[in-house]
Amino acid sequence: MPMEKEMQIKEYFQDGQLFFGRGLYGKALSSLHQAYILSKELGKDDYNLNLLIGRTFYAQKDYPRAKRAFAELVEQKPDDVNVKLYLAYTYYYTRNMASNVSVAENLVEGVLKMNDKNINALELRADIFMFNKEYASALEIFEKIKSGVNNLHRIVFKEAAEILRWCQENRYRSCV
Repeated sequence: MPMEKEMQIKEYFQDGQLFFGRGLYGKALSSLHQAYILSKELGKDDYNLNLLIGRTFYAQKDYPRAKRAFAELVEQKPDDVNVKLYLAYTYYYTRNMASNVSVAENLVEGVLKMNDKNINALELRADIFMFNKEYASALEIFEKIKSGVNNLHRIVFKEAAEILRWCQENRYRSCV
């Protein structure tokens, strides 16, 4: 019986992923909810299932429910940068209260301490500066993002040129 439920959980989860990928968030939540119920019956707490549920609430702009889901996930894995960013965004998008922006700001600072080049965190930090009318600070961050993206483009183009040169030298047809 537990093995059968495990298979059902997997199927519901996969259906939820498929619906999520197609932007069918209502259907995704329906499938994910079934997987969640079965997981709880087995006494399991599946991080990836809960993450996809949170992301689905987020995609539907149901920020209060997404916030609860992401807050629980951050408690489970405080070093998960992506979940912290999702949580920061939910606080930022519910910025009707100044305290929400402050919480978002603290979360972003935590992410940037883990990775000071995280473009999504930098972008959100700049948005928060804009919200707080700290335009010079926002501009500084946008310049940092711009230079980082330009450096990345240079690296990618350099590697692409090297691959193309190798293909031409070796007359490798599937490259050209």
